[in-house]
Amino acid sequence: VGLDVVRKNVEGAGGRVEIESTPGRGTAFVLVLPLTLATLRALLVRVDRDVYAIPLASVAEVLQVEPAGVTSLQGRWATTVRGRVVPLFWLRQYAEPGFRPGRPARPVLAVLVHHQGRWVGLVVDRLLGEQEVVVKGLGRLLAGVRGLSGVTILGDGSLALILDVPALIACLAADAARDAARNPSDASRDPGPGSSRDRGSPAETGPAGGEPTPPRETAATA
Repeated sequence: VGLDVVRKNVEGAGGRVEIESTPGRGTAFVLVLPLTLATLRALLVRVDRDVYAIPLASVAEVLQVEPAGVTSLQGRWATTVRGRVVPLFWLRQYAEPGFRPGRPARPVLAVLVHHQGRWVGLVVDRLLGEQEVVVKGLGRLLAGVRGLSGVTILGDGSLALILDVPALIACLAADAARDAARNPSDASRDPGPGSSRDRGSPAETGPAGGEPTPPRETAATA
């Protein structure tokens, strides 16, 4: 009777129960549930033409960082937030490993995320707001990509990649360390306004039409 109740509940949720029996070894009951049952609250951000979903559980706050608030520490960019040094990583570096950001000529948006007991800033082009997203599998082509935990389909039919924040930070930090080792003086060089390395657009803080209002922003300065 108990297993019949389980089967009905699983099938009612769109899943199924499979029984695998091996003579002399035993029987296994496998519960198969659809991925559409997995949802999470996420902050949607845009980087160039790509949209990413950052799980809200990992988000501490969102800052607008002035150019004067961006400093170079040991070949890596950082800012100071209420007396705490916060490393900065441009999310564009994840999609474009060859991209090396220079000192920004205009304010940038940084999403502060929790990582190993400290804050890390992810620089993005634009905030699209908070949204409940349905987690889908990555499929065979993207299953082994570090920094991703899934994909979701947005209301307009476009896709957003769901970030695995710990793996993403580890990946970006490793890339930054290798780049700093290869070019010890390059990261601290100020390219000045108009440099080809300053590829970001002016920080856009307004939400897209029809999107929820993004979190409150505060300014960070050195």
